[in-house]
This record gives sequence, structure tokens and C-alpha cells, in this order.
Amino acid sequence: FVRFLYPQIDEIVSDMISTSEDFVDASEDYISNKICSALKDRKFDAVREANENGNADIRIKLGSYKWIAEAKRATTITNVREGLLQLLTRYAKGERNATSGGLFIYIQGDDEREGVFMKKWINNELPKIHASKVIEIISTSPCSFKPTCYISNLIHPDSKSDYSLRHMPIGFFHNPKDKSARNSKKHKTD
Repeated sequence: FVRFLYPQIDEIVSDMISTSEDFVDASEDYISNKICSALKDRKFDAVREANENGNADIRIKLGSYKWIAEAKRATTITNVREGLLQLLTRYAKGERNATSGGLFIYIQGDDEREGVFMKKWINNELPKIHASKVIEIISTSPCSFKPTCYISNLIHPDSKSDYSLRHMPIGFFHNPKDKSARNSKKHKTD
């Protein structure tokens, strides 16, 4: 299922990034709604704010199989960590028909770049989460579909079963420096 799902998500994200100026200041809900709508357009059984022991940002079902994702704006590393904890300790239960899920990380503005944030997230924050013993992370490596995404193999805290989590950073930046952009009303700062 995820071998089909992840390339579809990557295409949707690529389309969104090509209009990143629309998402630079967008809310978490707005971005998640766009992703969910695009998944529905591709005939996935996708639901926004699905009731899964709380309101999971995106849930996709295929038969009895469930894939749940939480989304967080990368305003702070703590905000993203809380999203991971929400997903793994509240929404996803790691049952036999739901052995993988996702964490969308929306990176906006000029202060943080996708690569820099993900190095901090993977190299610093995930080891801290593992050390806290709340979530047992077995391994984390770049995703074979998209190397800016990462896959963590872990033991789900509720079911104690194997669980695969895809960390999906999405960097929305738009700061053109060309003459046309400098002269456009849209980009002038008066």
C-alpha cells in the first residue's frame, strides 16, 4: 500500500511546491486540506480530521488497512515532537492493519531550510525521543522514494508491534530576487 501511496504524496507535494508562494504563510489546516483533497482527487479514501482517538490530520483507508498522518508547522522542534507524540501515542494504535503512518513537517519562511531542519530533527531530536523511552526507535534512514524524507522503523508504544513512520518535510519558500519580482506589487514591502 505505501509503495503506491508515497510516490503519490511526493507528486502532490511537488505540485504544491511549484506554487509555494501560496503556502508560505498558510495555516497547517489549509496545507493539510490541500494534500487531503489532492489524495481524494487521486481516488484515495482520504479524510481530514478523522476521529482516531482525537482528530488525526489525515487518514487514508484501503479496505481494512489504515494509514494515519499528523501534520505540524516547524515553528519549533518542540511543535514537531508534539506532533510525533500525538500520532504515535494518541491516533495510531499500531494494530495489525495499520503498521505505518506519516508525519508531515511544514517548513515555512526564511529562517529555516528543509535540509537544516531535518538534520536537527533526525540527528538530535529523534535520539532524545528514543532516550526518553516513550518511543523505541530501531532505525531511521532516508526514504528510497524521496531521500529528503526519512523512514523510522520503531516499536509502536501501544501495540509493541513493528511500525514504520515516514517523516515528510515540505519546504515552502518564495523569496525571488529578480527585477520583475522586485518591481511587482505582490513582493514590495512598503
